[in-house]
Amino acid sequence: MQLKDKDKYKIITQEEDENTYKKIASKVGVSKSTVSRTIRKFEKYGTVNHMGGNGRPPIIDSMISSFILNERRKNPKLSLRKMAILIYNELKIAISHITIKRWFNEHNIFAYTPISKPLLTANHIKRRFEAAKRILFMPEEDIKRIIFTDESKFNLFYSDGKISVWREPGSGLKPENLNKTVKHGGGSVMVWGCFSYHGVGRLVFIDGIMDAPAYINIISTNLRESASKMDIKNFIFQQDNDPKHTSHLVNEFLEDAEINLFEDWPAQSPDLNPIESFWHYIKVKVAERQPTSIKALKEIIVEVWNQIPKEMCQKYALSFKKRALAIYRAKGEHIDY
Repeated sequence: MQLKDKDKYKIITQEEDENTYKKIASKVGVSKSTVSRTIRKFEKYGTVNHMGGNGRPPIIDSMISSFILNERRKNPKLSLRKMAILIYNELKIAISHITIKRWFNEHNIFAYTPISKPLLTANHIKRRFEAAKRILFMPEEDIKRIIFTDESKFNLFYSDGKISVWREPGSGLKPENLNKTVKHGGGSVMVWGCFSYHGVGRLVFIDGIMDAPAYINIISTNLRESASKMDIKNFIFQQDNDPKHTSHLVNEFLEDAEINLFEDWPAQSPDLNPIESFWHYIKVKVAERQPTSIKALKEIIVEVWNQIPKEMCQKYALSFKKRALAIYRAKGEHIDY
């Protein structure tokens, strides 16, 4: 019996949803071999219709091109298979996802892993834009007095840092080319650190739960000592809007201690804080060393932290205004930091 066109496209649609051939066959009411043959034909020729001779995949003309670009604008994450189904449903033209991929690549459009960024509400965007304007008017001498602070987690097996290995084909299992892992990740450590234009401050490993009292203990025993180490007389303390940072208990402590706080830090703004570049740098360096125990992990973190050159601190501290300018130009939206 000749398979109807509507059943052929039911098969293609079901295949996009990652069903097994057996399940698709059951849903459509055909054999598993028919499902397999239909999918293979669509992937190879871009059509499920009868073809005389060997046939060729249909050409993507200006009408189809406009349709593809319009759908991509509406949803850049739309899969190629779903794009092919949309083209058939709307234009009644059968094109395979491989043909669409080839067309994208020819027009310098490629698939990338989406960049992860915090969700921004309208209020977040407004606050980020306002903060950027304030920072742009700050004198450079005030920027140099800011102590940037944050916490970060470092994992053991694997590290958060991304690394690549350059090797010859067939040598992937050589010990030096492996990224050695253990089940359940092997543990992690949380650290608090700070830096300014004048260098790095103290680095503190956090044991147990990081709540407001624990945070106050870190600030009270390390912030002024870090300022002294960096030779800053009248520092400005920067912290993000994590709830434990902005609790009533912490605010009361900062006021009593007469600590000059960088006020109105916008929420959801790690891209504004230069210390994020420090954490990335350290995680890459740690990943290169591949520590095999928590003790070794801590030792390497401290070693890398203490070897950060002053020139890097100056570069990252002064990038604060560059970040603010980028956010201002983006009208509060995400920036490439």
